[in-house]
Amino acid sequence: GGGRCTHAPRNCPWHTALAYARRAQRVGPLCDPPVCRARAEMVPAVSSSNLLLDGMRDGMRRQVSTATALDEIAVGRFHGLHLLRAMYAWCAFSACQELTPYVFAGLRTELRSDTSGEGVFAAAFAAGCMIGAVISAALGDSFGRLKMLLTSISASALLGAALAGAQRYYLLVALRMVEAVAWSIAQNIFIVWYTEFLPTSGRGALTNAFSLGWPVGRALVIVSAGYLHWRLLLLLSSAMLGSLALLLGFTAVESPRYHVATGDADSAMRVLASMARTNGTTSFDEARRLVPRSATDDGCKLDSDEEALVPRTRPLRS
Repeated sequence: GGGRCTHAPRNCPWHTALAYARRAQRVGPLCDPPVCRARAEMVPAVSSSNLLLDGMRDGMRRQVSTATALDEIAVGRFHGLHLLRAMYAWCAFSACQELTPYVFAGLRTELRSDTSGEGVFAAAFAAGCMIGAVISAALGDSFGRLKMLLTSISASALLGAALAGAQRYYLLVALRMVEAVAWSIAQNIFIVWYTEFLPTSGRGALTNAFSLGWPVGRALVIVSAGYLHWRLLLLLSSAMLGSLALLLGFTAVESPRYHVATGDADSAMRVLASMARTNGTTSFDEARRLVPRSATDDGCKLDSDEEALVPRTRPLRS
């Protein structure tokens, strides 16, 4: 009839296999009862328990979490290039912020600003950073780490160039504040994006290492301020951010953790396989399937008997 399968789930090999596959492999809805009965005759005469155990063993071997896959890739050339790219990013971010006091002289001589005006200009950057910090997480999660990185860094570079050409004090302050919003978004998302490529072992060292770029950027600003006009100093910062956007645009890829979190496990595995090849990790098995964040919830409910047929695994949070 049109009701549920007449076989008890534990006694129907095809039903058992599909119940497990639907949970572990997400191949689609369970078969209709008549189809289940018809296909059951095509299944080899093996016990349902053996079929289930074989399927469970194979399924567990073919699945891997993002964290485990990252840990399987030895630290190597990819991570070294990733670190150098991050150090340059931190150098560019540093130059953009640290140039603030070196603009004060120009504000006084060209825009007739006083001490309070200099304070407002400095506070504008801090205010913009607060706004950017609040919205950066939502933007990075909604539109992607890399996409928002490229957008916000490019916006910050363009605003910096416009800032260098501003002829009015209040326009200068407004542009500086908007630039700080884009700068803060880029900086916050960059940290998340960078760390999502790192293995558990060595993550702390690799995360701390790129902060060396900050004093380098500050030193560059201090030295350049003695030779460059304040507007050229702003253009220098803009050029550094623009070159960073180009560098990321041509060499960077989206985080595998973000791919998995959005359900694109195939793209995540391609990124991980590329990392493994770059590092020379020949033992990495790219034929496996990355487990989605909600591996135990495919949007369909199983009844209690079917639920007992499949293993209970904790949802992975990528």
